[in-house]
Amino acid sequence: VERMPAGEHRDALDAIVLVGTGRAVEGDIKVPTGTGQFGLHADLLAQIRSCLAQGPMAFEDLRRLPALSGQPLPETLQAVAFLMSAGLAHPAPSATPSPAAIAASKAQNAAIGGQNARGWAMSTLDAHALGTGLRGDIPETMTLAERLAGQDGAEAIAERLVLHLARSGRNVVKSGAPITDPDAARAEMVATVSRMLTERSDVWRRLGMLP
Repeated sequence: VERMPAGEHRDALDAIVLVGTGRAVEGDIKVPTGTGQFGLHADLLAQIRSCLAQGPMAFEDLRRLPALSGQPLPETLQAVAFLMSAGLAHPAPSATPSPAAIAASKAQNAAIGGQNARGWAMSTLDAHALGTGLRGDIPETMTLAERLAGQDGAEAIAERLVLHLARSGRNVVKSGAPITDPDAARAEMVATVSRMLTERSDVWRRLGMLP
């Protein structure tokens, strides 16, 4: 096997696009290995997450961040490995999802949310533009499905989710405990859906999961 020239290797890496998954994490990233734990410092993580929150980020832009500029190329590669290991970012073929990828994700996620509304418990969402699935809890899968069906108000979506849960013999849950009071359950679901629409809608669009 012939080694790729250094310049070509860097150019190929620079063309890689990273998309943030919107997953929350606090402090340093720690990844266990056979020789101990290795981490990504919180200061560098904050710089990267700030950029990813604005949209997809090229590998070239990543290595030009103040904390990585002037550092050997393996330092940036290690940062990417940590981001992927922690589920914070994923490589994508391009910065803009194709119409075909968006359509495929829409169909799959509508089906996942629909099945969960009937009592299933699938906790993975389709991110076709990335060629992968992303972890999502039951309310998120059902909320995304409602958005894909044209619903956009938190209260309307929450009402439908509470109804779906009741029909399948489930309760709204808070801190691991079911909420049996109908008004309290509805209020908790409205708060949950409102938070998801605020925090996840832009992420869903960046990942090609929401048109």
